[in-house]
Amino acid sequence: MGLCEYARATGDEGCLAEADELLWRIVAWIRHPELLGRAPLPGQVAMSGLANLLVVGLMALDIARLTDNERYHELVRETIAGVARHFDPTRRIFREQIALDGRNLDELPEGRLFNPGHAIECAWILLHLLELAPDAALERMAYAAIEGSLELGWDPQYGGILYFVDLAGRPTLQLESTMKLWWPHAEAIYALVLAAIRTGEERWLRWLERVDRYTYAHFADPEHGEWFGYCQRDGSLALTSKGGNYKGFFHVPRALLFSVQAIERSARLS
Repeated sequence: MGLCEYARATGDEGCLAEADELLWRIVAWIRHPELLGRAPLPGQVAMSGLANLLVVGLMALDIARLTDNERYHELVRETIAGVARHFDPTRRIFREQIALDGRNLDELPEGRLFNPGHAIECAWILLHLLELAPDAALERMAYAAIEGSLELGWDPQYGGILYFVDLAGRPTLQLESTMKLWWPHAEAIYALVLAAIRTGEERWLRWLERVDRYTYAHFADPEHGEWFGYCQRDGSLALTSKGGNYKGFFHVPRALLFSVQAIERSARLS
């Protein structure tokens, strides 16, 4: 994505060619994990991971906007179809892992895993992908997933978005499940800004005010800037560091920049 953006800014065709080569190498790694030494074990259920779809979809969308090569448009359409298969219509969320053959995975911890922030991020990415391949029903699915993920992922006791949820109410394998992390809240802010602008519906503004209030009360540092990354369930800081090997300079600037750009585009069109 960085190479693609540099090519867009400079016209450097070499960077675009490098982005193209890297994209298809990543696609091959995802489709054939044995290339990375991660061959499936005998009897292992073949799964689709939501993260893989989003990574490929965003990269394909960036390059598709710079070239007429049909391969990228097809990859975007494949990503959209893959994301749709992760949608749980009963709960109105995107599941983190699903079986490629459609079997029920509720007996497996990874099959019951729900990451609210990731599902919300998936929803706005789907809205971006649909700009290249419009589909009214899938657009409604994206809005439903934003709302369903917030309803299921919002902590009713302390507020904020829980990090992980087991859909059967069992203990999760992840020890940090009840913590509140910076990035799901950043992604929720942009998803809600986008939904409010595109639909004009008041419900999104109510959620936006709720998420914004929690986020700026717990993560943003008004004195020194940037955001803290990790809070305990009750909202108290777990770490005072603002960067590390997991919290990088990514989710916050992207979410806030995209929000500002969406608002400014809407203002110009109104």
